[in-house]
Amino acid sequence: MATIDFTDNVTLVPASWLNDVDALVYQGVTAAALVGSDGTVGAPAYSFSGDTDSGLYRIGANNLGVAVNGAKVLDIATTGLTVVGAAKLTTTDTGPSASAFSIAGTVLSSKGTGNTYWSGYTSGATSEFGMLFGSNNTENDANIVWKKASNFLQIGANPPSATIHIVAAGSDMATFSSTGLAVTGVLTVTPGSADNAITLHGHSNAWCINSVAANSGGIYYHLNFSETGVGITSNGTTVSYPTTSDRRKKVDRGLATDTDVLKKTVVHAFSWKETGIADIGVFAQEAIAIKPIAVTKGDDDPAVVSKTWGVDYSKYVPDLILGWKNHEARVAAIEAAMQAHGWTL
Repeated sequence: MATIDFTDNVTLVPASWLNDVDALVYQGVTAAALVGSDGTVGAPAYSFSGDTDSGLYRIGANNLGVAVNGAKVLDIATTGLTVVGAAKLTTTDTGPSASAFSIAGTVLSSKGTGNTYWSGYTSGATSEFGMLFGSNNTENDANIVWKKASNFLQIGANPPSATIHIVAAGSDMATFSSTGLAVTGVLTVTPGSADNAITLHGHSNAWCINSVAANSGGIYYHLNFSETGVGITSNGTTVSYPTTSDRRKKVDRGLATDTDVLKKTVVHAFSWKETGIADIGVFAQEAIAIKPIAVTKGDDDPAVVSKTWGVDYSKYVPDLILGWKNHEARVAAIEAAMQAHGWTL
């Protein structure tokens, strides 16, 4: 059996004859393989004559380190490979069809205060390439989800558990939360020629807002509550407030003749407490017993007003039309009777 002691510097020529050596002694350690000391990050056990602070050393059990210029740059353990400190992992793409960096399963994980995942995954029955950022490699737990094939981008967990902020110049411009969208400043929407600028869908109704420049330079706008026929329309000089009057939504009960609403409605002369301005009108608390459809109820606290009562005077228009028609009919009857007696006004 041949034994070689490497306690002193030894040069082997040719090196291939080591194949016939049964035991090696290096730095006082004898083994059936080349065995050395652990070394340190500043003096690696396996280094180079011209660069003694760069090489391989043992950090601990089943743990190797790679040092460069006396600093650890790689940590190799059973849990994986870690790039340390200011060092970075750089790959070079070898062509437009090649991958610069490829991992089986296509999951890239970065652990800090949370995890970051970049993955190709299956969504439903469709396999899609995408990117996930979040604490788990699942779509529902990700903070950002991007799906290339379906052109889909989701920001925030599903469902969102926190407010999403859109920031410009250091300030919130918009926030998204479970309560809705809040915009700070001016919201500008530019629709196509035949599109609504904003469409809001709620239950069975949709609210549509659009605006187009008039030939005169004015602005037209239309707020439409599609199911009810209610809306607000402007042509740049006038504003109209159409309300539902579709006969298909009504049960005809014949001609109206009762003018009690006008007879019973009390019109007060008053002044507004906040401004002192004199005015005339009805009191909603009285009107509700006579024309309830015209009244919006408020609170009933006599001392503190938290929600005011309101009256929609447009609801009185049919009663005014009916009252005027009855008045005209009575005037016509009086005139006919006077003419029968040969009297004139």
